[in-house]
Amino acid sequence: MPPDPGHPRRHHLDQHLTPAAEATAVLARALDDPRAARDRAVRLLDSAPAAEARSIALRALGLAVRELGDPESARGHLESAIRTADGAGLPERAAQARLTLIGVLADLGRLDDALRTADLAGAVLNGADADRLLGHRALLLFRTGHIAEGLRAGDAALARLSAAADPTFTSGLLNNRGIARVYSGDLDAATADLERAARVADAAGLRRLAAMARVNLGFAAQRRGDLAYALHLYARAEPEFTDAAGRALAIGIDRAAALLAAGLHHEARHLLTPAIPHLAGHPTDAAEARMMLAGAELACGAPGDAATTARAAHAAFTAQHRTGWALLAEHAEIRARTAVRQETRAGPRTEPDVRLLADARGSAERLAAWGWGLAAAYGRVLAARLALDMGRPRTATAILAADAAPPRGGTAEERIVRWHATALHRLAHGAHRGALAAVRAGLRDAEKYADALGAAELRAHASVRGAELAALGLRLARASGRARTVLAWAERARAITGRPPSVRPPRDPATAEALAALRHTGAGLAEAIATERPYADLLRHHREAENAVRTATRTASLPAAPPSRRRPDPVDLPALLGDRALVEFVMCDGELLAVTLAGGRHGLHTLGRVGWDAVTAVRFGVNRLAQRHPAPGRTAGAAAADLAAAADVLDRAVFPASVRRAVGDRELVIAPCGPLYGVPWAVLPTTSGRPCTVAPSAAAWAAARTADAPRAGGRTVLVAGPGLPQAPAEIAGLAPLHPGATVLTGAHAAAAPVAQALDGAELAHVSAHAVFRAGSALLSEIQLADGALYGYDLADLARPPRRVILSACEAAMGDVTAADWPLGPVAALLGGGTATVIASVSPVHDAETAEFMIALHRRMSPGVSPSRALAETPRTPGVLGFNCLGAGT
Repeated sequence: MPPDPGHPRRHHLDQHLTPAAEATAVLARALDDPRAARDRAVRLLDSAPAAEARSIALRALGLAVRELGDPESARGHLESAIRTADGAGLPERAAQARLTLIGVLADLGRLDDALRTADLAGAVLNGADADRLLGHRALLLFRTGHIAEGLRAGDAALARLSAAADPTFTSGLLNNRGIARVYSGDLDAATADLERAARVADAAGLRRLAAMARVNLGFAAQRRGDLAYALHLYARAEPEFTDAAGRALAIGIDRAAALLAAGLHHEARHLLTPAIPHLAGHPTDAAEARMMLAGAELACGAPGDAATTARAAHAAFTAQHRTGWALLAEHAEIRARTAVRQETRAGPRTEPDVRLLADARGSAERLAAWGWGLAAAYGRVLAARLALDMGRPRTATAILAADAAPPRGGTAEERIVRWHATALHRLAHGAHRGALAAVRAGLRDAEKYADALGAAELRAHASVRGAELAALGLRLARASGRARTVLAWAERARAITGRPPSVRPPRDPATAEALAALRHTGAGLAEAIATERPYADLLRHHREAENAVRTATRTASLPAAPPSRRRPDPVDLPALLGDRALVEFVMCDGELLAVTLAGGRHGLHTLGRVGWDAVTAVRFGVNRLAQRHPAPGRTAGAAAADLAAAADVLDRAVFPASVRRAVGDRELVIAPCGPLYGVPWAVLPTTSGRPCTVAPSAAAWAAARTADAPRAGGRTVLVAGPGLPQAPAEIAGLAPLHPGATVLTGAHAAAAPVAQALDGAELAHVSAHAVFRAGSALLSEIQLADGALYGYDLADLARPPRRVILSACEAAMGDVTAADWPLGPVAALLGGGTATVIASVSPVHDAETAEFMIALHRRMSPGVSPSRALAETPRTPGVLGFNCLGAGT
């Protein structure tokens, strides 16, 4: 038996094989070890073999460079192989090279050329090669969107081929058929195909083919809603393709799809945008990536960009004659156009609206005709919503005729969109109660979907699955005019994200190891920047470490347990609030609403289209005063006056007279939405000097307050981070107020001892530099002696402190999900069991913060609640950003 033809140490040609046999051996390993196959094919070609061996070697070279990410060069080599065989009168070898060329042309988006090439090969090939050609035709049908026809061709090819005789082609065909079945919605059959593809490849020692099958299993898992498993499979497979840029980029696109499904839209957009230029040599993948990017841009609130990107994807699919895929891009563009119209619409019956409705309805019908069932359902929902907005219930009824019945079976995503369709169909018939019942059923499916996710980050974004359905429920509740009903529906939407897991995920050694590596790379990077040394490689390693942390945390799974059943109970709220008042803000159809609950009375207040510029102006003013950076030509007094004016504008917008009358002078529990999470409430006239607690929802506040209880032993932890001159003095000033406290300063304030001390403490005070990472809030840093303590570290605490004070800049900031739920270091603490956190939403002035914190602790020491102590402690301009979050107790 000859040595393994793919062995990387082999630098000579096998003298025991003829050149044709040697070339055939190289061809057999081209998929699994393309770099070695490429080098061996080149050496064989350099030896000037006869025509047959040359044609086979060129075919092997083409296949190898295709796997290495250069389909255009692959095409050139394969066309040379065909010319060589034709010139030597070897029609079968030419046809075999054409067989390989079919897939390369498909990669390049030249599907018509691929079909012509298949016809030329089909005139010559017979036996097993003819069966392989049938499999290639199946691939072309899948690529063009003819899924059903492709499945029939794939079935026929698999029936003829033996896995033992040709494991490479059998595994590849099972891979392609599995992907097609995912798109057709038959996930069980798809999983069976892909698992079989992996088994066939594993048995034959074809590692890369097995890895490709597992990547596609991840795609099936993502469609099923098992995002943690999907991300795990992508991470497991990716190392196999470090030398194949095209395959690695394709895995990146699959990961972006999973991120979109998880609601991590900004991260998906950040991944896709730079990837597309690198896909220039892979037009089919590039078109699909553009279509996915359009979805990410739309979810990120950039519908104009999304429409442009979707049009580019549509043009690419059309040029590639991929009609079925072009329909998906058309649907993406219509979704973006609808969002643009919602932002700019002049009236309910404008001519553009009529055209948009016609386009949306036609698109949904075309998607259904092509077998894109899930996309068609989304399209019908979109068209029906447009019809109802235009006052055309009969049109909506006709559009939804196929979706009138409640869903039976299917994935969570399928059930949610079909419940949405059912709700709209009932609404079109005037059955408001029935519509609300359908919305409730759909949100229950969204809750089950969230319950299946272990990672806090994935759970936080899980509400994206039911966001539009929740918006419909809120719209119907608002139409009732009953404040209690609006509050219940606002809470229901937030509860999808806010339901805690029934079982807390166990500590994961892989996550701990990844976080330690991230701390190490981060410390090295910070040192290089501080000493002005080159740091490009360090930055690359640090980003790789960040990705490793994300992967480790997101692929964690929960132990089997019944789902959480905690729901907001409006009946209990008045009693829990006591003398406090609740103000919950919510967006509905572009308008800001405030629901109040005070003295047992609910109130609903329409605040209108509040411009978030007012929030930006307030934050800017607070930041400027804290950092002592007045605008050029402006004094500190003028800057303070600017802030006061901006605060007055925002105060009148969110606390109009009706809200102020409803809450009186009571202590407040504030449940913000969107940018309101970043408001420093101490600067607004209505909330200045008033005890206020910020919570993601009324239910979250109630749960935190109910569960709040002093910790046994009453241990206090005081931490001073590095590089902050006032931190040691701040901790020294606090220590006498907390005799026996665990004090960690200098080298002792390192991540491991700090985390160990925090676990189970009654009170923790951390004075340190902090860095907020917008878009990756759990990578926000609290800087310690040996590197950063990350939001992921705080989420991993088994029992975080009952009370936490973060004396740092912007430590209270977080990313806000589709259901107005914050995600960041403070949310990680509160989600893990911390009752109350005091932290800032803005930069703070170091010296003023130290004095303020000592005064705050003195005020808290007699037993005053944190929210009241914070309100009653005098503030200077440098500490205006501190808010009280959680229970406030």
